[in-house]
Amino acid sequence: MNGMPRISVVIPLYNKSQTIERAIRSVITQRITDIEIIVVDDGSTDNSAAVVQAMADDRIKLVRQPNAGPGRARNVGASHARAPLFSFLDGDDEWKPDFLAAGLTALENHPQAVAYACGFDTGVYADQVTDKVSLLTPTPALLPPPKVAAGHQWMKYALDGLHSSSTIVRREAFLAAGGYFDRDRCLWGEDSYLWGQILFMGPVFWDPARHIFYHIEDSDLGFAIKKRDRERPLAKWGYQLMKKMAPEHRKAFFVLAQRTASDDADTLADSGHIIKCFALRCKYRLLRPWRLKADIRRYLKHLQSRGLQKS
Repeated sequence: MNGMPRISVVIPLYNKSQTIERAIRSVITQRITDIEIIVVDDGSTDNSAAVVQAMADDRIKLVRQPNAGPGRARNVGASHARAPLFSFLDGDDEWKPDFLAAGLTALENHPQAVAYACGFDTGVYADQVTDKVSLLTPTPALLPPPKVAAGHQWMKYALDGLHSSSTIVRREAFLAAGGYFDRDRCLWGEDSYLWGQILFMGPVFWDPARHIFYHIEDSDLGFAIKKRDRERPLAKWGYQLMKKMAPEHRKAFFVLAQRTASDDADTLADSGHIIKCFALRCKYRLLRPWRLKADIRRYLKHLQSRGLQKS
């Protein structure tokens, strides 16, 4: 492709030989055709890269890097991108044919929107992972950044609704946020670090139509992992990120960071890291007695399960 594409699609790739062709074909069969596809092989040890190379389409560009995690892979892909709009499709997810058309139309009709996010279809796993965009609005809507009054649950839905595979973001907003968290080969929350900032940069166009298939059954990260040994970057760096926010959004952003920290503290207790759990609760002023009692119960349950496994 010689001209400027309307959108750059970045696909991080690590050992997805069974699903990467499905993901790419869902892009090249979109109704929107003036696109570029940048696949970043993050040091795969299977034949994933060979599958990509075998696909005959001059819109596909394969970039290789030593394994550094999905955040770095997406950021490297973005550094090669030429279009004014970015979308990041995971190598195990799949777009329906009208995803890009719906997103580009929404962003063209609403130039003030910093991003577009649609609903996702999890198939038989819908009872385990609920589409969050439909919980935010029953019809397509351009919504401003949330206020404190929206509450932490609404903000969590919005953060989860900004799923990388179902979101289109403007280049300038992506760059202003600094992209995905890409230090320390981060494998959890590298995306919420970005989308938590985007949520407060300007209006987001929310589309509850389910234009993508979210294949959680093929995921090796996120949904597939229940135990963690650290908090997500949004919780770790929440206070620093809050200072980057416009003054009118700082209190609301803190509510989101605090909710993220609370959820992560729960996970740390479930995983046996009770000291890290307490430290995180202290950092975000979440030291109510009922919370601490619940953490102790979670930790004891973890110890009990370990004892049963050993016996």
